[in-house]
Amino acid sequence: MGPGSPTVADEWTIEAKSGGTCRVRVVHSWFASTDDWDNQYEGVEQGWPAFFRILRIYLAHFRGQPSDVIPLMAMSSESKSAVWDKLLGSLGLARLAEGQRVESAHGAPRLAGIVERVVDKEHEELFPSPREPTSGVAHFLPIVMGGQVCLSFASISTARRRRLW
Repeated sequence: MGPGSPTVADEWTIEAKSGGTCRVRVVHSWFASTDDWDNQYEGVEQGWPAFFRILRIYLAHFRGQPSDVIPLMAMSSESKSAVWDKLLGSLGLARLAEGQRVESAHGAPRLAGIVERVVDKEHEELFPSPREPTSGVAHFLPIVMGGQVCLSFASISTARRRRLW
């Protein structure tokens, strides 16, 4: 979180269940001596359910396949809706629906696939399941943290690893 931020600890417990399933339990703790970090903590807490939705999509479509995660984040002082509209507009991905085939606009980073899920509480979350340039899950999420909008993009690629340099 940056200089002066509180210590953060995550504890993951995975418990095997019958039928080849498991239970995942995550305890996320912040150790802050003041309440100055409450807004950031709430922003981070909004992100956890998204990561479990990503896990659910991965397990439904790519179970057992090796994967790589590429997380990107950027901060903006603009409103959440302005950030979201700019992102989707620049990719050519406005007005999406679940099950819809999408392809990014000419000149934008290449992304083509099927929209797995759209969470539309004030335009919060988008899960296209890309088929091109690689298979996997893409996740876009704007969260308000500390008076700014944190735009998060995570790409979970199931393509075979290859060197890019």
